[in-house]
Amino acid sequence: MYEMTGKFATAHGSKYLQQLCKHFRHTRDVDFTPEAGRIRFEMGTAHLSADAEGLTVRWELENDDAFAGAQHVIDGHLARVAFREDFSHMEWDRSLPLTARAVKARAAEALRDRAPGFHAMLKKATGKKS
Repeated sequence: MYEMTGKFATAHGSKYLQQLCKHFRHTRDVDFTPEAGRIRFEMGTAHLSADAEGLTVRWELENDDAFAGAQHVIDGHLARVAFREDFSHMEWDRSLPLTARAVKARAAEALRDRAPGFHAMLKKATGKKS
């Protein structure tokens, strides 16, 4: 099991939690109250909580390849409901077990973020699509 936690400082945490849960309940298994919610996805489960400080989302993921997708699902949908606050993304903190695969994933992410041109050149040279 892999975990990742995102935080968004806002006075409207409960409102956003409820909007996200109501949106996903049409296609996912969802439980929620104004203070806490749980959304089950194929990649894992998102546990949402809201308080006076803001909104927190803690992911329990099935594998270490799901971090980017999990982040995108929450950030993308939250950007639509929190547009009045100029939301762009949550502040994410990942807990990866230090396996060879996890170290490789972190290195690839750092390379993508810090040297996107070089990363694209390496992908092309090795014939990889992602």
